[in-house]
Amino acid sequence: MNYKLIPDNNDAEKRKLSQSPSVKTLTLANLNEFVSSYEIFFNDNFGFRQILISINSTIRITLFNASAIKKVVIGKNNWLFYDNPADGIGLDSYLGRSSFSKNQLDLISAELASWSQRPENNGKKILLVIAPDKQTIYPEKLPRGINKIGESQMDQIMETGSISRQGKVLDLRNTISNAKKVSPVYYKTDTHWNKFGALVAFQSIERTLSENSNIPSSEYEVKNLKVNHGGDLATMLSASNLYQDEESVVTNSPSFCDENIKQSKILVFHDSFGDALIPYFSECSPKSIFIASPTPEPSKVIKENPDVIIWEIAERYLNRLTTEWQQ
Repeated sequence: MNYKLIPDNNDAEKRKLSQSPSVKTLTLANLNEFVSSYEIFFNDNFGFRQILISINSTIRITLFNASAIKKVVIGKNNWLFYDNPADGIGLDSYLGRSSFSKNQLDLISAELASWSQRPENNGKKILLVIAPDKQTIYPEKLPRGINKIGESQMDQIMETGSISRQGKVLDLRNTISNAKKVSPVYYKTDTHWNKFGALVAFQSIERTLSENSNIPSSEYEVKNLKVNHGGDLATMLSASNLYQDEESVVTNSPSFCDENIKQSKILVFHDSFGDALIPYFSECSPKSIFIASPTPEPSKVIKENPDVIIWEIAERYLNRLTTEWQQ
């Protein structure tokens, strides 16, 4: 393993470090606030801080195969998983430790039903695309001792008849799980699907949207290329240079554009999983528009007046469906 003591990525913690506090006039009234703010600033910015964090992480990983931070879980064969309750549900959803109540499922069903009935959505195709978390596709790579004890939130949604019968939710789990038999579909050291996984997801979206149910499945030829650094999870560990990963590249360039949607104007609301879908949408539907947003935005629908509305959401954010997200 190649490792640099000083990481190349200064944004390893995926947050903005505290700035030096300033006050025009220091008084007894604001003294305590200034001292507290300066302490936070100093803790974030003292000399050699990032180096010390990196050394600590390296020791824990290389000697004990242990993570230095709670939000990154080290699995088998150097697979990394994201478990940050401050950013979605994390592992608890997949493991069945954070189930929806019946009232929450009823609300999800009602919100999805009213989605297509909104005036700005009238006559448009609507699709909720749920990007599976990595632990859903690669549970065998989780560390020993982490076991599923009940239904996941995704299980609950797809098994609730009032939701599944609406035909507005695309469940990608089986499609992507089958594709991993051909080649990896997620990065080992990142939260996201790779280029191949994104292509498989896009083709499933295309097949769902198209009026042509006979779109043939492509016979993929995939080449796995070594990447000499880790992804976002390795960076969170301040150990990007300690890990290697792979990029799965489709080499036979199968035809995946359906004629029935080439002329469609598709508006895609998406999170970070949607970034890898953009090249495929852009090629097959040049009029596609992408908006990074946690929920659909009615004002953007009115402005763009698309033929198709897609909301792509990562599995770990499914709790967003339990709010009145259309307001």
